[in-house]
Amino acid sequence: WALANGLTTSLAGLLWITVFLFVLQSVCAVLLVDGLRDMRDVALDGSSSPWGTPYTIGDFFGDMPKACFTLFQITTLESWCMGIVRPVGYHAPWTLGIIIPYIVFVTVAVMNVITGIFVEHIMEAAQADGAEMLKLREAEVTEQLAELRQFFLDGDSDGDGCLTLEEFEVLLEVPKVQFFFLKIGLDSHEAVALFHTVDTDDSGSVDVDEFLFGVMRVRSGVKALDILSLTYDVHRVGDHVAEIQASMGSAAGC
Repeated sequence: WALANGLTTSLAGLLWITVFLFVLQSVCAVLLVDGLRDMRDVALDGSSSPWGTPYTIGDFFGDMPKACFTLFQITTLESWCMGIVRPVGYHAPWTLGIIIPYIVFVTVAVMNVITGIFVEHIMEAAQADGAEMLKLREAEVTEQLAELRQFFLDGDSDGDGCLTLEEFEVLLEVPKVQFFFLKIGLDSHEAVALFHTVDTDDSGSVDVDEFLFGVMRVRSGVKALDILSLTYDVHRVGDHVAEIQASMGSAAGC
């Protein structure tokens, strides 16, 4: 999609490049046609036309349509050297001063500009798609937070602002709650484990902030639950160590 969008948005730039190439080609064609006017019938040695006679300079640069087509052929680098440039340059060396710079400019400069236009617009389209995906992701997270908060309020049967383990287990029997946890990669047993994980003070209950924070941290799957459990275990150990240090300090003071 990003590629197609980038190609579409780059059409305006490509149109201006095409106009510029047409003008450049027309100017070069005028110079070559006018300069080779008196040499149209000069045969080009070593060349052979489909009708069995050698090509003449007039076959390539006899008038504007022929000159423009020849320059277009040169732009594609198809038989440009041995078939056109060398034979014509042998009879009219000054033409090399027009054709060679034309080839270098068109094939190197202009083609790089065209490539740059494509790449720039494709990158812009990809960034726009990324920003749109981010907005959709943020909207999804907001919706899930609202859904989680409603689950919490529905499960808080006594209305004390906390969810006990018993209330949470009853909540898990609701099909839409089960489906929500399955969407984030948790079955009922893992959801209970999550409850114990976010209950950092081992009070047997969690408030709404603990509940929302814990559930949203494991939205990416079970591995995230393992990491979250380890994080809370470290916090618990730190709290116990602090309590032991405080007890030891009190005993030493006595």
